[in-house]
Amino acid sequence: MAAGVKHTVLLTLQGKVLVTGSNQNGELGVGETTQDSNTPIALNELSFTNVIDIRAGSFSAALSSEN
Repeated sequence: MAAGVKHTVLLTLQGKVLVTGSNQNGELGVGETTQDSNTPIALNELSFTNVIDIRAGSFSAALSSEN
């Protein structure tokens, strides 16, 4: 788990990435900046990527993968 000011990024044991929280500045990476999320949203765009590490900045997130 990694947390920014108002958003959280989660990495499951299966390598799935979930995001939740404020999306005012596009922190969630879901293509819109108007919709916040109180429940985790899966980033399905990353389903073919083996994510191994996540980091969060104040208003951003970064992912590392094996690919």
